[in-house]
Amino acid sequence: MGAKNELHVGDEHMVLHKLVFDNDMTALCAALASTEHDIDGLDMHGNTPLLLAIGLGRAEAAAVLMEHGADTGKKNSDRWPPLAEAVSFGHRPTVKAVLAAHVEQMRKMVKDKTTKVLRAVQALPSFYMEINWEFHSWVPLVSRVLPSDTLRIWKQGGRIRMDSTLLDVSEQSVHRGDISVLLLGHDDGAGVDLVSLRRGEKVYQRKPLFMSDDELMSDEHAEAIDDQVDLLMTSTLSDVDCPTRNIEFSRALAGWYGFREERTEEVGEYQCRVFNISGMEFVNRSRREHLTPEDIARNKEIHRLLRANPEDIEERLESLVGFRLLLFLLLCRLFLLLFLLSLPVSRRRR
Repeated sequence: MGAKNELHVGDEHMVLHKLVFDNDMTALCAALASTEHDIDGLDMHGNTPLLLAIGLGRAEAAAVLMEHGADTGKKNSDRWPPLAEAVSFGHRPTVKAVLAAHVEQMRKMVKDKTTKVLRAVQALPSFYMEINWEFHSWVPLVSRVLPSDTLRIWKQGGRIRMDSTLLDVSEQSVHRGDISVLLLGHDDGAGVDLVSLRRGEKVYQRKPLFMSDDELMSDEHAEAIDDQVDLLMTSTLSDVDCPTRNIEFSRALAGWYGFREERTEEVGEYQCRVFNISGMEFVNRSRREHLTPEDIARNKEIHRLLRANPEDIEERLESLVGFRLLLFLLLCRLFLLLFLLSLPVSRRRR
């Protein structure tokens, strides 16, 4: 990882890093209690104090930092979060502590953001839309075997449905099927359910998007954390990232060169403006330096059995939920941006 066995401190924002490096717990606790220092500040290697503590094996320092709210989702310069670095280091208590803290932080963050987005989406009129995406290559015929899909999206009230035919993309193949993901906001606004449905096999999974406080304190949740730690420490680590800063919208044009005009299409009763989206990227990376040859062989056999037995898909449905939720939140952002672009300039400035 990015943590190095050296540290040069010259700036005030590096105080926590130095205390972690020196493993001075008394001074670290005092510095965190003062709230004068940025708990998520980066050093010259791109590490937060939490990432540095994990990389140096300072389990106690990592625990104290998380107790004071250190961000478990902030990535290092190599784009890996603290949980991935903890798994790579191989210290099980640290992995468990980081995972538990990350689950709680993600619950609060997703609940807050999703609730706000759904309120805004609910104000939009109901619609149906399709998004076609595909990869291209300059190598002849290669584009035909690269992943592609057409996302079909329905929105009605505070509920969204997305249909897709792309189940999984492995290192050498693309797996197709018919899957629907539904985000169902409760009519009373008290919660949101996430439904993952395999239409061909007539199998679905429905669960609340947010865990309650009682569920977090339950024995079942503690057992689930232990099971997840076991899985993390014996499986390939994967990270899906969708940076949105470089996404740009531009009006699509139609007509011959020199006589081009803004393109429109008729959708149902509406005459709609067409936009091109550029700069959208999905980055999927993996690492397995923490795995033994036996772990790798076992994982390959599990994947083979899952593909050979499509009825045994509960685990794969679980793995799809996080990626589909990421898509949902991104699409909700796109809906809001398109809505703002459709407003007159005078209203946009208010």
